[in-house]
Amino acid sequence: MWLTGLTNCFLARALLMCARYGASERRGERIGGAGLHFRVLFSMFVVPLALLLLVRQWIELSPDSLTLESGLGASLFLLVLLWLYPLLVSMCWRTRPLADEVLKVQLASCCAERRLRLPHVRIWETSGSVVNALVVGMAPRFRRVLLTDELLRQFDHGEVTAIFRHELGHLVNRHLWIRLAAWLVPVAIAGAVLGWGNRGNTGSVVRPAGEAWIAGAAALAFCVSWLLVIVIPLYQWCEYQADRYALLEAAGRPCPRLRDDYCSALLRLALHNQGAWDRGSLFHPPIRERIARIHREFDTAGSACAPAEGSAQPDSSPT
Repeated sequence: MWLTGLTNCFLARALLMCARYGASERRGERIGGAGLHFRVLFSMFVVPLALLLLVRQWIELSPDSLTLESGLGASLFLLVLLWLYPLLVSMCWRTRPLADEVLKVQLASCCAERRLRLPHVRIWETSGSVVNALVVGMAPRFRRVLLTDELLRQFDHGEVTAIFRHELGHLVNRHLWIRLAAWLVPVAIAGAVLGWGNRGNTGSVVRPAGEAWIAGAAALAFCVSWLLVIVIPLYQWCEYQADRYALLEAAGRPCPRLRDDYCSALLRLALHNQGAWDRGSLFHPPIRERIARIHREFDTAGSACAPAEGSAQPDSSPT
């Protein structure tokens, strides 16, 4: 039941994100924005959780037929889902291959200098509503780096390559696996607690019905605490570590040119993402603090990082 509830929560979240765009003045923007956020949440959470729910229901409906082979089969199914997940994202998020040959050469050179395998780079069509980049996929063969259409329109090649190096930093430091573990631990513990609370007669033990509610409240409190104490700080630490990697040459030394390109890209991201400069987001620290860290760790006087010491957000007024 807990998987069912979690799936419904993320489905409701997707619908709420669609409703958020109901107040948009332009009909095309309203429909496009709602569809975009629904596809993102649907592919990232609802579909994987629904598949997990099917596996759980299969186990509950046929407990007598559970064997080592069936357990291995379920594990193999989940492993295949994990490995092929980038393909699901590519289909749901409306992506297409990167066509800019000059940029492709720069990204390939960036990987070659670091002796890394070049991930599949694709453009994420967002109708100009998102300026961002991300990497998905555990297996190198199916891994994707997604660059949004607006990012490619607004940023020059040096800045896009700097953001690409940041995504490579996530791969080099195994942040995808660390984040996956950070989510699996509370899910496993909460599932065990809920399973204990929902257990009725076990031999001579009869558990009161109220224990299910107590177990549910305990599982929820544990998951929220884990999110606040472990997951959010861990995600932000990963961002700082990936920032540092984006400034380094292949030999591991900080490069002023790479530093300036990346700081310029961060400043542009602050202009295009409301609140990113001062507040950041749930899993991303404020860009002000990220640039300030770069300024503290590397001598960036006179570089694009200079605004880190200021108190105002970069001016976004037209010139």
